[in-house]
Amino acid sequence: TPFRFRGDVKAFFMIYYAAAGFYLIAICLGLGAVFAFRGMATAGAGVMVAFIYGGLLFAVAWIRGREANEVGNFTSLGPIKFECKIDPYVLFGLYLTNLIACALTLGLAFPWAMVRLAEYRASRMRVLATPSGLEQFLQGEMAAIGPAADAAADFWDIDVGF
Repeated sequence: TPFRFRGDVKAFFMIYYAAAGFYLIAICLGLGAVFAFRGMATAGAGVMVAFIYGGLLFAVAWIRGREANEVGNFTSLGPIKFECKIDPYVLFGLYLTNLIACALTLGLAFPWAMVRLAEYRASRMRVLATPSGLEQFLQGEMAAIGPAADAAADFWDIDVGF
């Protein structure tokens, strides 16, 4: 049974346009900070860099979160549908705190950060299916396997169970 995507390409373009707009705003705020701190060149440059990198991090979080929602909400597998509700603002907070933790621990917190990110993504993804829909899907897949695959599994002593 093939996956099916019912989404629209226009939504993906809108995600990227919005992210580019957020990043342009961050760049403008960074340049404004340089002019605001004219007498203190180091402070102005530091604030500008913080705005530029912060804006880039937010744009990446926006793109990743919204793309995951778009793909997850419009993908189906036979009678099974999916739902994804990743909040880009929460994702930005995760990215920022993970970045700070990894920087402070010299990279030792990287596995923790990846698990934390995967846990958030998994908690925001749902499978929408009725028991009869799951049963229908499994019956169709079992029929497609055929006796040769069953014999190969017995021969190689492969046991995959849930």
